[in-house]
Amino acid sequence: MPDICVLTGDFIASTRHSTATLEASFGVISGLTTVIEAFAPNTRLARTRGDGWQIASPAVAHGLRIALLIRAGLRADPSRLATRIAIASGPGPLPAQTDLNALNTPAFIASGRCLDTLRDIGLAHADGGAVAATTRLACMVSDGWTTAQAQAMVHALHLPAPGTTQIGRVLKKSRQAVDQALNSARWPALSDALTLLEAQ
Repeated sequence: MPDICVLTGDFIASTRHSTATLEASFGVISGLTTVIEAFAPNTRLARTRGDGWQIASPAVAHGLRIALLIRAGLRADPSRLATRIAIASGPGPLPAQTDLNALNTPAFIASGRCLDTLRDIGLAHADGGAVAATTRLACMVSDGWTTAQAQAMVHALHLPAPGTTQIGRVLKKSRQAVDQALNSARWPALSDALTLLEAQ
């Protein structure tokens, strides 16, 4: 059976915010599924446990990219909630249904257990080894993204990646401003790391 990638997340401090804010934050993730589908077809998204969510995708190598895209999308709007994200991969097949709550295959179990261990860390990978180490560093880097940096990163993380001129047109900013935002967000190093992970 093919491997699948599972991302399990929950919104941080959701009980301190209105239902409308929670729904709008989930709407950001839902809206990003179109972008994710471009490089990870057949990706599934579902709500879990009220303030939680889960993604299952056959694009195992792209799990960290998907997680960073979600982090960037939420940080791009200060009114949206932050989310913790735990990634895991395991044997498939990809579930046919969009209701992921009842599934208990290894990737779902590992992702859920990993999420339960997260306290001060917002992003982790349950698979261990190099991918977990890279994810930890990516977490630290993305923790520092400003709103402007996150807005640029939302587009830079697309596949195929757009150029900075194209991103500037969408954001109505100069290419120089986009370059500055991406460099400050450590995109060159993150891009290299993602390329290496996704080539394995």
